[in-house]
Amino acid sequence: MDFAQIQLFRDIVQSRSISRGAAMNDVTQSAASQALQELERQLGVQLLDRSHRPLEVLPPGRLFYDFARDVLRRQQEFAVVLEESKGTGGGTVRVAAIYSVGPSEI
Repeated sequence: MDFAQIQLFRDIVQSRSISRGAAMNDVTQSAASQALQELERQLGVQLLDRSHRPLEVLPPGRLFYDFARDVLRRQQEFAVVLEESKGTGGGTVRVAAIYSVGPSEI
C-alpha cells in the first residue's frame, strides 16, 4: 500500500464513485477498480459495497477512510515542514582567534 492507493481510496469514498475518484487521480476507471480490489485483498476485508449507486462505504471502509485522511494530512504537513527546514541552517559561521594561537589550532 502506498500514498497513491490511499489517496485514490479517499477520493473514491469522497466522490462516492470509482469513475470520479479515478478521474481525480488521473487513472482509468479500470485501474482504479483494480487498485481498490488489490487494497481489499491486502487488508482482507471488503471496503465498499459496489452493488449500490452511489457506492456504499462499509464499516471497515469507513475505518480505512478515516485512516487515509489522517495519513494524507500528516504526509502533507511533513512535506511542508521538510521544505521549510531546507531553508534553515545555511548561515555563516565566523571563527575568531588570536594570531599566535590561530594557525596552530586551525
